Amino acid sequence: MIGQLHGWLDDHDLAGVNAGAVSGFLAAQINDGRSPGTVRKHRAVLLAFYEWGYKAGYIEASTLLALRAVRAPAGGPREARPQPYNLRELRVLQKTLDERWPKLSPQEADRWLRRVEDGRSPYARVRVHAIRCQLDAMIALALHSGLRRREMFALDVPCMHHDNEGVVVRDKSGSLDGNCREVPFTYAARDAVERWLLCRSFLGANHPRPWLNLHAEPTKGEPMKRNTFDKLLVTYVGPGWTLQRLRDTCAAGWVRSGLPLEHLRQLLGLSRIEDTLPYARLVRGSLEGRMEQLDVIFTDLVELSKSRRRRKSTDSHALPPGSRSRPNE
Repeated sequence: MIGQLHGWLDDHDLAGVNAGAVSGFLAAQINDGRSPGTVRKHRAVLLAFYEWGYKAGYIEASTLLALRAVRAPAGGPREARPQPYNLRELRVLQKTLDERWPKLSPQEADRWLRRVEDGRSPYARVRVHAIRCQLDAMIALALHSGLRRREMFALDVPCMHHDNEGVVVRDKSGSLDGNCREVPFTYAARDAVERWLLCRSFLGANHPRPWLNLHAEPTKGEPMKRNTFDKLLVTYVGPGWTLQRLRDTCAAGWVRSGLPLEHLRQLLGLSRIEDTLPYARLVRGSLEGRMEQLDVIFTDLVELSKSRRRRKSTDSHALPPGSRSRPNE
């Protein structure tokens, strides 16, 4: 945040900032689309920084008082605006991955990974394959399991192991004792995670973090850092690809498939049912068409109920006289 302010000031001295500059910086953040709640948090960070600057003797008391007088933007959090990828875009993503990061066949991958593990082949022989497997696992956890970026980065191998029923997602504190949730594996997500963890097992990682720094051989077993993780899709696939939009695509697909909103809330880790409404609004189709579909379902249910009652009545009349027993007999 301090670095962003420094850049916005064209690298001028932070100690020489005034209230007008800070006010303009916060207004620019609102114009860039950040919610008022987020900008209020940023204002608090800046004030804490300048409180320290005053105590350390870098700014005068009058400057600090002027900065404190800068008003925080009013308003609550903005409603989320999901931006799911369409089918054509997902095909482009798959094509781009196949062209830039082609995978080895299972037989070749097993052979060369074992040679790399034994030191008989250079890491360069499997680097592209390893990067692709890791990308596939990340994309699958967002596209098929709806995980957030921070949730995905906080995973460890036991929490996402393919032998589990699903992915165990930690709460914001990083604890498994709080409001953690389990997102069931889809076939696609389980397969991608299994392929990656198998590949990872040959790369010398001796820690539980699932994501590795695969850029070069000296770092191939080291855990990936957060700043690298955050820009991984842009770096390896290209601009326009984000884990957030893949998560939106997952949520939109769940809604279109008829998943109840309460279940959607649980799977996405949302705190309120109202937070699912932006995804529900993505569902297309006319009201008349929906009512026709529901009418067919209701009619089938009514006919099934009538059929069961008739069959039960017929079976009851078919019993021979005297065969019915009284409850106390």
